[in-house]
Amino acid sequence: MSKRATLTTRQKSIIRILTRMDGRPITVAVISEKLGVSTRTILREVPAIEKWMSDNDFNFERKPGVGMLVGEAPETLRFIEELLDADNLVPMYSRQERRKHILGELLFSDEPVKSLVFTSKYKISDGTLSEDLD
Repeated sequence: MSKRATLTTRQKSIIRILTRMDGRPITVAVISEKLGVSTRTILREVPAIEKWMSDNDFNFERKPGVGMLVGEAPETLRFIEELLDADNLVPMYSRQERRKHILGELLFSDEPVKSLVFTSKYKISDGTLSEDLD
């Protein structure tokens, strides 16, 4: 049943929060608070989550002003969590780890590195990259 799309650890965490709500909606603000990231960061992850849910034929809903939810039966919610456990993950670095990696890449590069390289590789915004470089 599962089509193996790759999820980041953050996307996996968001889906876990959604599945543990038992079909009740939860707002982006609450999810961002639980994960300690901005609401904008959560919103950037939603399209990939929607695609993964759609690819696997799960009912994912966004209700403006109400929140997001996974409209599935409890046994299907447990199955989703099992899929997440089996899914391959793209590593997500802490801010400190990411800064060390970026610094290393810059120090050992023989030529200038475009910011797009880092924003794509680490799945971060230009603003986050700017903060890391400061």
